[in-house]
Amino acid sequence: MHFETQRFKKDLKMRTKILATIAALGSLFMTSAIIAPDCSAADKDIRQVIRKYDRVECAECINLGGLILSLAKTAVREDIDAELLKTLKRITVFSMEECDPEDRARFASEAETAFGGYEKLMEVRDDEDDLTIYVKMSAREVIKEFVVYSGSDASVIIMSGKMPMSALEQLIESTT
Repeated sequence: MHFETQRFKKDLKMRTKILATIAALGSLFMTSAIIAPDCSAADKDIRQVIRKYDRVECAECINLGGLILSLAKTAVREDIDAELLKTLKRITVFSMEECDPEDRARFASEAETAFGGYEKLMEVRDDEDDLTIYVKMSAREVIKEFVVYSGSDASVIIMSGKMPMSALEQLIESTT
């Protein structure tokens, strides 16, 4: 019973992080400098790196899709947010923020090389913190994956689906 309570608290804490990160995403667009797009070569895909490090005891990974994402879609009332949310198929949140600094550094080192095929949309650096947004396009003006990565926090959020660039632009405009 004690283990189940700890697991519930861990899941609740992770869900709170998800909501806080998504909420902060809007303010990030308002306060950050945009850096020119860049693609780098990769040895691994970011999902492979996440699968490898998800085995670390303190790592947290939550995949939202199916029923949970469908419920979220019905709960959103604002037109712009609802339109963007309808395009999502899965949200993956991975964090090693509470892990040993050595494990976090190893994860960050491998993750840095795992963004081949992605375009760097934005990068923000502030003292010890960093945040980079990558996108993977499936077709012209359609985002297949939207990735928020922080090497300093050893965390990744991946939003997958078929998001029209126009819906993302509307979301950005609505937050400014």
